[in-house]
Amino acid sequence: MRDDFILGSVKTYAMNTKKLLKLYEKHTGEPAPKLQGPPKQRYQAALNLIDKASFQVDDSLPIADIDDIPPNTFFDAMYETITSEPFNKNGDYELRHFLRRATSAATQEMGATKRLNIGDNFHFQRMFQYVREFEEWAAEDELGFGLKVLNAAGAGAVAQYPSGPDKLVIRVWHE
Repeated sequence: MRDDFILGSVKTYAMNTKKLLKLYEKHTGEPAPKLQGPPKQRYQAALNLIDKASFQVDDSLPIADIDDIPPNTFFDAMYETITSEPFNKNGDYELRHFLRRATSAATQEMGATKRLNIGDNFHFQRMFQYVREFEEWAAEDELGFGLKVLNAAGAGAVAQYPSGPDKLVIRVWHE
């Protein structure tokens, strides 16, 4: 489990370093320097490069995937979604519908125009992880609502890492 976390951190630093270097090249018109060191150190060096370049960055950069949305923004969007129509009533709802509303709220909050697809794709694993964390958070705190991820058929356990939202629902209850 710890190795998976470390690998995920390394990949995240590498991906974001690459994005920062592309941004540097795009705005300065010169090739980015080759960075040395461990992933976190290369990421810090890329941030320093951006700081020194002193160029204006367009705040409406497109959101390419779920990793571009900060977790707190996505949690806020899920909270906003669960407390609004139709999710503010007790019942079972398609997970796909819930995630579509939450990602729409999150991308609007960030001022993005691109919509993330909800389905059997690379976005789903991270979104499902966020839903599980949101489910735990709702269970621990006295928020006035709860939710649980279930199989749409109503039988059997939900896979730890489902491939997509097609056969999943969330059961929502409000106190």
